[in-house]
Amino acid sequence: MSRVSIAWPPTRWQLKDQSPIALGTVQAGGGPARLTKTGVGRRPGGTFREPLLYLSLYLKQHRQQYYDLLTRVRTEGDWETWVGFFADGVTESATGAVTTAQRLTTLARDDRTRIERDTGRLAGTMLRLHQSLLEHPIQSATQLAARTSVSMPAVNKGLAALEKMGTVQEITGRRRRRIFSYSRYLHILSEGTEPL
Repeated sequence: MSRVSIAWPPTRWQLKDQSPIALGTVQAGGGPARLTKTGVGRRPGGTFREPLLYLSLYLKQHRQQYYDLLTRVRTEGDWETWVGFFADGVTESATGAVTTAQRLTTLARDDRTRIERDTGRLAGTMLRLHQSLLEHPIQSATQLAARTSVSMPAVNKGLAALEKMGTVQEITGRRRRRIFSYSRYLHILSEGTEPL
């Protein structure tokens, strides 16, 4: 596993390449490259529990260039070009993450506003369901009742109203043990994950 540290005030950030270079040889496969914060420990070694940026899509889209540059690192020691390529990937991934977060925030705010404005007495229940769906975008009515402490009859009424508004979609087609999806939220989250 190779590591490249970059001074980045006020802390240090560390790029970890978890795949193709190991002990000076190029290997196929491996996990995604991640940007992790060092020095501020949430777990041993000072890294966050989850990667802050997923660069897999960028690396997939530029796969041949990625492997060519890693080969140049191995054969010629050309780290500068590879680090520049990787930094471009960090920039593109970070920009995409910010855009996605902004779109998700806007969607949640707009849906919350519509619920408050258009639903009358059911608004309180629907807002609780909506908040739970933001945390878990695919849930059964039973799960929603448990997570929100709302009765099953109230959950079913709230879900019917959310479905009528187009906020949620029932995805099983069954009459019992139905599962609901916050489909527009999931659509935004899944953009760019389609196979190349």
